Amino acid sequence: KWTSDGLVVILSWIDDNLIVGCKEAVEKTKAELMSRFDCEDCGELDEYIGNRITAVDGGKALKFVQPVLIQKMSDEFDLPDGQVSTPAKPGNVLLKCDEGSMMNGRMMTYFRSGVGMLIHLMQWSRPEISHSVRDCARHMQSAGVVHVDAMHRIMQYCRDTPNRGTTLRPNAVWDGSRDFLFVIGGRSDSDYAKDPETRKSVSGIRVSLNEAPCIWRSSTQKNVTISVTEAEANAAV
Repeated sequence: KWTSDGLVVILSWIDDNLIVGCKEAVEKTKAELMSRFDCEDCGELDEYIGNRITAVDGGKALKFVQPVLIQKMSDEFDLPDGQVSTPAKPGNVLLKCDEGSMMNGRMMTYFRSGVGMLIHLMQWSRPEISHSVRDCARHMQSAGVVHVDAMHRIMQYCRDTPNRGTTLRPNAVWDGSRDFLFVIGGRSDSDYAKDPETRKSVSGIRVSLNEAPCIWRSSTQKNVTISVTEAEANAAV
């Protein structure tokens, strides 16, 4: 909402409310909410929805990391020893497994739980694992040992790089006016005919606001393309 002190943004996630704006506007909005509802003031923003949020570059940027979730994966999953430098083996594509090599119900639950954690990690702080997590998520109904190994490798990579995360570092500072011009940008790419079974390509996109990433996604294209050019065009749509 617009106030006499400027714009105030309230981000609500179930019962966790994040209030953003200038200090005066935030304090007034917080007082209004606390007069109407039974609220707890958690103070300055340093954690939200499992993310540890740290101001860097003298407060000009925010870094998001999820060390608690990464530690949980290390504790609850049987991860191999050693280090890996990439979340997946280069050029690796996970294929469907036949009925004879499918895992039992308990192991399928294990696999789905792990992929679910990785999806949460990917969406909030680790965009570089999006492609690998997408490949695992395609096999939530019929996974085999090779798929569990691929999931373990992503977790192993995250475990070995716990301090990596998304940094929001815009190239301009909003002056608080309605006339300020924000710059929306983006990039797209495709991996042509990545799936050898369906011949579908994979799209990768990133959208930025004043060069700070705000949306990223890796997804299998809905249609089969017949050239690299067409796959690239699909990714840009």
